[in-house]
Amino acid sequence: GWVRVSEAQSRHQQTRRDVDAYAAWRLDAHLQLRFTLNNILGIDTASESFYEDAGVLSHQASWQQGATRIGLNVEMKM
Repeated sequence: GWVRVSEAQSRHQQTRRDVDAYAAWRLDAHLQLRFTLNNILGIDTASESFYEDAGVLSHQASWQQGATRIGLNVEMKM
């Protein structure tokens, strides 16, 4: 929601919601394989801010496209 940063500035940033998941397979006593999915929903992020001082109004908006990250890790116990 909107937040008043100072007397002249306000900022809005949407709430970020991420969904992550992983699956792990133990191959032996010392070796494990882990498959991960991060930000499964791939929700975009947007924010905007207003600044007003001495009759000057500035508005800034930004948007970032959401992306899902896929990972595969091999984990070893030494």
